[in-house]
Parts: sequence; structure tokens; C-alpha cells
Amino acid sequence: MPADIGSGLRIFTLGGLSIQLDGERVEFVTRKAEALLVYLVSSRRSQPREILGTLLWEEQSQVLALTSLRSALAALRKKLGSYIDATRTTIRIGGPYVWCDVEELERRLEAADVEGALSLFNGEFLEGFYVRGAANYDNWLVAERERIHQLVRKGLHEHVARALSWGQFESGLVSARQLIEMDPLDELAQQQMMTLLANSGQRAAALAFYEECRQLLWEELG
Repeated sequence: MPADIGSGLRIFTLGGLSIQLDGERVEFVTRKAEALLVYLVSSRRSQPREILGTLLWEEQSQVLALTSLRSALAALRKKLGSYIDATRTTIRIGGPYVWCDVEELERRLEAADVEGALSLFNGEFLEGFYVRGAANYDNWLVAERERIHQLVRKGLHEHVARALSWGQFESGLVSARQLIEMDPLDELAQQQMMTLLANSGQRAAALAFYEECRQLLWEELG
């Protein structure tokens, strides 16, 4: 991450896409140039040109796909310059000052900083982002959304468990509510919510929540 929060290349992907270079917003003419940038930043390693061509231009022949890739690469180079590290066979995002909200979210979750991680979780990965004629990219996008979703849920469950162990019931209730908002049928989160309510002296609220859950499970799952 850049030492100066306004410096370097910063990619925001949670809740939509925003690209910033040294504090200034960067926009590209084509959606596929943006899609290519996000994929390279997400992988943070060299990617074979053939793979990238198939990912974004699957309906074209390999020759045409590689030509289209070169055009997208030229667009990235025009705006991002030295951050694009390309050889005859591979492409990667280079330079030390590259920051991505997903990478930072994962780092904070690993450090058990759930509140800090959630401050970055402003919505689904690339929410509202669509790339026409790129089913392979769409499949990757769906898988990445689910992976991030599961990471956040895992972090929240662990935070609730710690809150229960340490008697930090109010903090645990916040995380439990977030879990249920993400997935109303998450039975573990429902159980944790009832336990937190009961342990914090809200027995009537715990019983009322139990009835809500029982009705929801009956209506949704029979």
C-alpha cells in the first residue's frame, strides 16, 4: 500500500469500480480495458497473453483475440504507464505502489480487524459491472464475488464467537446482524444472535427472534 494514501495506483472494486492514479480518477474508453486491469490486479502475478485473450475475447480466433488484447493493453499503458509490465508472452501489474480494496480487506480479516475490513466492504465485488461477450470473465467474476462473500462471512462468524467468549455482546450483535443481512437463512448466525440477546439480558428479544427464525425457515424451507 502506498505510504501516502493519495499516491500510487488505487483500485476500488467493492460496490462498483473506481480507478485512481495519484489521487486522480482514471477512466478508460472500453469496459474490457477496465476488466483486464481488475483481473491483473486481482491475480497480482504474470498472466499469459493467450489466457487473457481467451478470458475476454472468447468468441474471436486466437489471432484476433491477441490483437484485441494488444489494443486494451495500449489503452492501459497510455493511462498507467510504468504500472503495466508486459513481455512478448505475459502481462502483469508492476510497481510497489499498487493498492486494491479486496487485498486490503483480506489483510485486515487475517489480522482479525473485522471492523476495519467491513469499512471497505461497500457492496459486492464489481457491483453493476458487466462485460459483453465475455462469459469466461463473467464466470471468474461470479466466483470471485462468492469467494469474497465467504471471506467476509467467515470473519464475521469468528468475530461473533470472540465476542461471545469475551462477553462483548453489543459488538457481537452488530456482526450477527450483518451476517443475517447477508444471508437470512444462516442458521449459525441466527443461533449466535439468540445467544447474544439472551446473554445481554434481552431474553424477550431472543424469544421473539426465535419465533421470527422459525417462521422464516418454515416459509423458505418447509
